[in-house]
Amino acid sequence: MVSYRRSLATFIFLVLFGLATLGGLLWANLLYVQHFPAGRQFEQVYQPARAYLVDGFSPFTRQSLTRTQVAVYGREATDGDYPFGLDIPFPLFAVILPFGLIGEKDLALAVWMLLVELAVLALPLAILRAAELAPRWPAFLLLVLLSTLWPPSLSAIVSGSIFPLVLLSLVCAVIALQRGSDELAGMLLALSMMRLEWLGPLFALVVFWVISQKRWRVLAGWGMTMILLNILAFIFLPSWPLEFIRSTLLNLRSGFFPNTFEIIESSLRGIGQRLAQLLLLGAVLLAGWEWVDARYKHPRLLFWAFGLTGAILPFTGLPIAKNSLLVLLPGLVFGAMLVAERWRGPGVFFSTLFGLGFFAWSWWQEISGTFIPNAVFLSALLTILLLYWIRWWINQPRKFWADLVAGEQ
Repeated sequence: MVSYRRSLATFIFLVLFGLATLGGLLWANLLYVQHFPAGRQFEQVYQPARAYLVDGFSPFTRQSLTRTQVAVYGREATDGDYPFGLDIPFPLFAVILPFGLIGEKDLALAVWMLLVELAVLALPLAILRAAELAPRWPAFLLLVLLSTLWPPSLSAIVSGSIFPLVLLSLVCAVIALQRGSDELAGMLLALSMMRLEWLGPLFALVVFWVISQKRWRVLAGWGMTMILLNILAFIFLPSWPLEFIRSTLLNLRSGFFPNTFEIIESSLRGIGQRLAQLLLLGAVLLAGWEWVDARYKHPRLLFWAFGLTGAILPFTGLPIAKNSLLVLLPGLVFGAMLVAERWRGPGVFFSTLFGLGFFAWSWWQEISGTFIPNAVFLSALLTILLLYWIRWWINQPRKFWADLVAGEQ
């Protein structure tokens, strides 16, 4: 009886503590958005949701676009501005629509930022679960702190980007595959299609692995989710496909976000174009090789290929936004934490030194105004090298000094 009461008291305390923490974060977000500029990417989904639910016109129309641009710029966008057209398919946009019911924009943004903050905090934990790693509490807390305060993470929170939520759903889909929850994995894969322009290759890798493993229930879960959402979408907005394509093309044609090809070609005018083409070819061949190698293997190796694919993406010519570089996080966390798990003392020292050094260097690039492009290329290259180095080291038949030291502890 005493044990039951103690457990109940602990549970109640944790619930109250969690609610108080969430309330404190919400209050802090509300104060922030009332005194500092924030939520530019949130406007891209909030204004179309309000336009559809309150004013009754399509979230992809010119009226909705003008509302968003006025909310962001105080005027309509001109040449050189990002148009902020809604680029999420309406069946998936329906998941975000309830935010349009919140009439007070500051409150809606504070709640949205809270969800993004929780996603950023949950990403390291989800990555560790997907990689089947369990570091000690000090290492885990340091990892959460560094990953949360990393410039792309803070950029995603302040701008109200949906990217961390979508990336988290894709990582959780891999976790569901590991646990045999195939239908849940299919539903999470469906939600991750909100940002296929960046996460499309990662989505394709997981689907390729699922088909290779003949896990047909995953595809059934994905198919049922998409069929249901599309039926509802065509009932409430039959014209959404063409409107969505026009809105998405408007964003892509603006050329607002630089891509790696443009950066390379402008920096190395003599060989830039050929070098960019070689990088794309190399990235495709490398990803294809590793995908084929991982298709019949354990989900942990699937996640290794997942992290590698994320690190390869900046070399494929995709437009680069700072918050989209969160796609490097799976590879960075997997590589560094695997070193700490395998070689304990030496590994923990190396991982801590690597994490602090990478964090300090990222902020130095951010303060210097050179995070894009410098940090993009070097961070991606460092992630690739880390993943291949750790795989080579683990596959070595002979013992190295770190193995010997770890064995003595």
